[in-house]
Amino acid sequence: MIRYIEEIEPIKWSEEEEIIARYKNIPGVWILVGRRKVTGKSCLECLQVAKCNDIGGEINRDTFYLKVKKFESVPKDYVNQFGEHIFEYKEYSNRAKLLYKDIAENYKDLIFICMAYGDELKDDSLRKDIEKYVAYKTLCRYWVNGGQYKKKEVEEIKSIKEKCQEQCQALLENIKEKYGEKADSMNKFLESLIDGTFDNNNFEKDLKIDDTLGC
Repeated sequence: MIRYIEEIEPIKWSEEEEIIARYKNIPGVWILVGRRKVTGKSCLECLQVAKCNDIGGEINRDTFYLKVKKFESVPKDYVNQFGEHIFEYKEYSNRAKLLYKDIAENYKDLIFICMAYGDELKDDSLRKDIEKYVAYKTLCRYWVNGGQYKKKEVEEIKSIKEKCQEQCQALLENIKEKYGEKADSMNKFLESLIDGTFDNNNFEKDLKIDDTLGC
């Protein structure tokens, strides 16, 4: 498996077990990238980014979600605080399961990439800054910063994205204070992902994808 910088390693989710094991119980930040199916030849997009205390465990769970074709509803009993059964209802798949189902249906060439890990990443504030920085810089497709959000109009969406990207430089400076030169390597990688350099120079050659890539 190719290593791009010390902290960044691609994990093809179809051949992931050995590499995921390396990150078991390791704190850090990871991303998931993929290519749209319906548009044919297209650049890799950042689809998800997450901070966690166990990179290996979280990616292992999410690769399982990607492979499941259908999630069944589960019958549940609604019982009040006094222990009385009131009615039965169906509990459907949680949001994370449905998110990865949508990704699997609409994207191909899926790769998990460990963006940052190590002792520095035991600091949750650093993990938060890196997660937010990556999400803002790449305009990560499926990322949410906790909670649920209301649908916006096109112009408001554009304004929100612009404000998020305006915060990137300040976030990067905060990250550098704790993560040092590794922050520069991480940023360089993100820029190559955004402009397609990572896709064309590394993904096609090193993972032997028989396709002429184009954005």
